[in-house]
Parts: sequence; structure tokens; C-alpha cells
Amino acid sequence: MKTSSMRVFLPAPSATARWVAIAVVLGLGAGLAGCRQQAPAVTSDPVPAVASPKLDRDHFAVAIDFLKQRDEHNMDRSAGQANYYLNRWIRDQAAEPRWSVDSMLSTLPDATKRAPATKELTSERALAGYEFFLGDILFLEENRWLRAIARWAGQQPPPAALAEWITGHSGLTGRSARDLATCVSLFDWTIRNIQLEELLDYPKQTEVGPAVGTESDAAMADWPPPMRGLPGPGYNQHPWNVLLYGRGDAYQRARIFMLLARQLRIDTVMLSIDRKTGRAQEWLPAVLLDKQLFLFDPELGLVLPGPDGQGIATLADVLANPQLIESLDIGDKYRYRVRREDLDKVVALIDVAPQFLYQRMRLVEQTLDAADQMVLSYLPSEIKSQLAACAGITDVRLWAVPFEALMYLQARAALMARDPQLQWQEFLDYGVFQGLSTVVRGRRQHLLGHFEKQADQPGATAFYLAARMSNAQIEGIEKDRNMQKAVGLERTIETTDREWEQKITQITRLQVESKKHASYWLGLIHMEQGNHDVAVNWFKVRTLESDPEGVWKNGARYNLARCYEALGKIEEARQLYLIDDSPQRHGCLLRARQLEAQAAATSTETPDP
Repeated sequence: MKTSSMRVFLPAPSATARWVAIAVVLGLGAGLAGCRQQAPAVTSDPVPAVASPKLDRDHFAVAIDFLKQRDEHNMDRSAGQANYYLNRWIRDQAAEPRWSVDSMLSTLPDATKRAPATKELTSERALAGYEFFLGDILFLEENRWLRAIARWAGQQPPPAALAEWITGHSGLTGRSARDLATCVSLFDWTIRNIQLEELLDYPKQTEVGPAVGTESDAAMADWPPPMRGLPGPGYNQHPWNVLLYGRGDAYQRARIFMLLARQLRIDTVMLSIDRKTGRAQEWLPAVLLDKQLFLFDPELGLVLPGPDGQGIATLADVLANPQLIESLDIGDKYRYRVRREDLDKVVALIDVAPQFLYQRMRLVEQTLDAADQMVLSYLPSEIKSQLAACAGITDVRLWAVPFEALMYLQARAALMARDPQLQWQEFLDYGVFQGLSTVVRGRRQHLLGHFEKQADQPGATAFYLAARMSNAQIEGIEKDRNMQKAVGLERTIETTDREWEQKITQITRLQVESKKHASYWLGLIHMEQGNHDVAVNWFKVRTLESDPEGVWKNGARYNLARCYEALGKIEEARQLYLIDDSPQRHGCLLRARQLEAQAAATSTETPDP
């Protein structure tokens, strides 16, 4: 594959590949992508070790090297090679003596447990299986990204006022205090980097979905809505996608935040309200430290303020003083979504995708070198007792959303396989992310925290700048043969006029979209580096003024306001929050109110001479 800085590769004839790949990563490839093999039968006897330790280690190291090469080389080939060498390695490994099927699987909702996808993924055969599939590579890649972000973003200091409160008034000391400070930084990274999208209502069971397969309508009637291809809250994107695209709803933001904390071995849960009628209502993620649950609200984009507006509220604080959540109301139009009467039954939901329960992932985690270490296994039953001891928690269950995401993505892949219109819409929405284009290479380096050159590998900044073709260059793609060659376009004698026009249209659109993404993400990089004045230019001029109604309008306006705050331009920031019309509007209005209160307090403390 060529890697010209201007080159953007045409998407595959069908966009199905993206969804198939995601389905495969989640172990749903059987009959869908043709790349899942039969898992071996589970036995009580450990797998014998027959190869030398050195050879085992070599196979494992080669597999990890191929995993890393997905950032720079042919992604499909690298995934296949990584998968091959992992299977060479694991066939010679002894079974993990302490591993067992986690008992918390029984707490999934009945509809989720009955779904064929869940049955396949949570069978003892699947959980204990000693065979890797191509999909496992994306799971490893996802957690590699999460671990990298947790390391570099988690090192950023929290705001001074919160840092002071954590060390002096949170009641935490030592590692617990440090973990809470780290979580503040990880949460802030999530809010700034994952633009909030609208949270969909959960579909009604009676809602008719698209025809997913050959099953009769009667057979599908009992399927959960995600399995019928109906989009809904939290499950229409996998964390891998949310990270790559930089967009997600409130539940997806929550998942990213919690999974980042997990990579640093900090326990988190999603709190929900059991209203006894219909589906439990997810509320917000909470960080478990010293038997306290500290509350972070991804829909508002704010930590939940504690007593007197100071610090971070705990669940115990809110139970003792429901006014803490009622104070988040702004008039009648923006009322906080949880009320004091909802606090009678708070359920802790644990985010665990099936891969975290797989024996093979636990073995990988134990074999990784310190430099490559990442959390790949998680036993929810081990923290159940800790959660049960927390004030206000009435039950502990597994969160259905990670499993619903698997169902939905499988259904989506099946639908796209036979719907050209859906494929075209997929290209319009996500075509720029297919393959290893210049902007995608930049994004992958961005997630790893490689902003500048690393050895011989360009950093994210260089890739993003290269992805920003000038308007004249983009316009030249239609007729300029040199520009066509630069972006990988070449007309053969077999190419019809219609096919050529379509290719020109597609590649031009991809270049325009690449430029928009690169401009916005360059702003985020400068923001991370503390270059707030430079970031202002990328957000204000290169994003908002260049594309006022573009895909990054909301994120650019919010981060522009954050830059103004950092530069001491408080009124400019406040005005941007006040005009916000995004799904985060309630939180932005609260932030504007906080800035106004801070300004008033400062003027009172510093009287005029």
C-alpha cells in the first residue's frame, strides 16, 4: 500500500467490511464473515505445554509486533498475522488454574440472555476457548488505545480547585486520592475529545425493525430491539468506533471514561435508577474509592458538584441531600433528569464486554511485557461485595449495553450486506475512516499520544497537516491528472465515464472530510499541549468559520470556550456556553452559571481601589 501524504484510498466496493470487522471482533463472525473457526471443546484437563518457553515467547512477541503495525501498514494483513501467531502461542499454554465462568453473567436481563448472540458469546465453550479469532485483534487494539490514553491523559493535573479539594476535603488519602485526581483528568479528556451526540430512546419491543435474516417475523418478535437492527441508546457504536470517530452519546461517553479508568485498575460502575416500570434508566458513572461512589455526569460534561458546590458529590452525599441534584435545574426547561424520588432504588451496573471474561485474554494479559501491559480481563463478581457495601446501592448487575452493542452491530452488518442504499449512507458517514488513509494514520497516532515524530514514524500533527489539502488542490482532482495521481486515482481503459465520475466524486468528498477532521483534531492536539492561543485559531477559524454547520460544530464551540477559560477570557467563554444548542446544552448553561458565580466572587474578594 502506498503512503503518499496526499493519498486517500477509495473505499471498498461495499461498506459492509467495516461492520463485519466489528462483528468479528466481538466473536460474531460465524455465518457472517466466514472467518470464525469452530471453538475447541472444553475439557477439565489443562492444555499440555509442549514447546520451549523461548519459542512461546517469540510467537507472542511477534503477534504483539503485528498488532502495533496496524498503525502503519496493511491493517488486514497485520491483523491476520497477529491472530496467527497468537494461536501458535496459546496452543502450547497450560490452562489458567484460577479461571472460571463469572457468576455475574446470570444478572443480565432475561431478553439479553435469551438472544442467540449472547448465548454464543457467553457459552462455556466460548469463554474458556483456547483459539483466537480475527475479532480479538480489534479488542486488543481498542484496549491498547485506551491504555495509551489513560497513561498520557491521566497524567494531566486536574483543575486547581478540584485538586485542592481532593487532597484536603474529599476524605481520601494516598493512592485513593491520586486515583480520584486521575479520574478527573480522564473524565475531562473524554468530554473534550468525545463530542456528545443525541441519546436515542430505547426502542419499544413492539417496534418493527428491518428484516435482519431469513427468520420469520414471528420468530424475530421476541428478539431484543438491538438484535433486530433498531438503533438505540449506547449500543449503536462500539468503544473502538467511538474512539476512532471522536463522537458518541452519553452512554458511550460513560463507557469510554470507565474503560479508561479500568486500564489504570480503578473500579467504576454505571449507576441506574430502577423505576419498577419498563427498562431501568441509566444515570451516570461512579468511581469506587474507599467505599464511596464519586459521581461524574457525561451528559452534562461535568462532575456532580458536592455540598456548597465544592468538589465532587458522592452517592451518599446525594442521598443525604437531594438538593444537590435539584440545584442542577435551570428553570423549568432544563430540569435534572434524576429526581429525589428516584433515589430509593439505585442499581450499580458493571460494564463488561464478553472478551473481558475470556480465559485467553487473561493469559494474554499475564504474558504482556510491562511496556505493553493493558487490562484485558475483569471479574465483576470480585467487586460485587464492595459495591453492595456502598450506601444507597440496592443491587449489582451486569450492564446490558455492551452485549446490546454486539447484537446491533451483527444485525447492522447483515442488513448492509444486501442494502446498497445503506452501504452508500455508511460511506457518506464513515467512508473517510476506511483503510489507512493519511487522516486515519494521524488519528491512530493521536490516540496513542504520539503528537510529534516518534523515531522514524511521523506524529499525529504531521499526518493531520498532510491531510489538509488546499481548496485549489481539492478542486483540481476533477481535471488535473497530477492531482488525480497524487490521490491514487488512475483511469483504465475499462473504466466507464459514470464509474470515473463516481470515483472523482468519492475521492473529492473524502479529501474534504479529511480536511475537516484534521483541522478539528489539530485544535485538540494544541489544546493538550497547552497552546491555547493556537488551538483557538483551529477551532474558531479553521473549523467553525470554515464549516459553520459541520460535523464538529458542537465540539469546536465547546473546546473554544474551554480555551478561552484557560486564557482568562471568561466572558468570551461564558457567551459561547450560553449560545450552545448541542445535546450538552444543559451542562454548558451550568458551566456558564459557574463562571458567572466565580466572577462575582472574585469581584467581591477584590474591591476597587
